[in-house]
Amino acid sequence: MVCFEQFVLPALRRMMGNPRLYRRTLAARLAHPVTIRPGRTEFIRVILERDAAGDYVARSTGSQSSGALLSMAQADGLLVVPATSSGLAAGEMAQVQLLDGTVFQSEAGFEGEA
Repeated sequence: MVCFEQFVLPALRRMMGNPRLYRRTLAARLAHPVTIRPGRTEFIRVILERDAAGDYVARSTGSQSSGALLSMAQADGLLVVPATSSGLAAGEMAQVQLLDGTVFQSEAGFEGEA
C-alpha cells in the first residue's frame, strides 16, 4: 500500500494531468525515536495527535511490516525519513504525508483538494 502511494498514485495523477503528484504534508514532532538503515527513504505509518500547544505529534502505528494491514488502517499519515538519515530523535520535527479520510485533512485545510 505504501509503494502504491509513492509510485503508482503519482504516475496515475501525472497521466491524468494533475499537477500535484504527491499527498499533502505537514510538519509533526516525533513522540519517540525512529531508527532506520540509511540508503533509502523510509515511510513510517503514524497516528497524529495534537499536544497541549496545538502542535502535531506523530506516533508509530506499531509494526511496519508490509503484511500489517491494521497498522495501515490506523494510520493518519506516512512519516518521511530521508535516505540520508539513519533515524530521527524523539522531539525532532519531520514531514508527514496525510492519508485520505483523516480528521487532519480538514484541520490542515486540505479537505476536498485533489
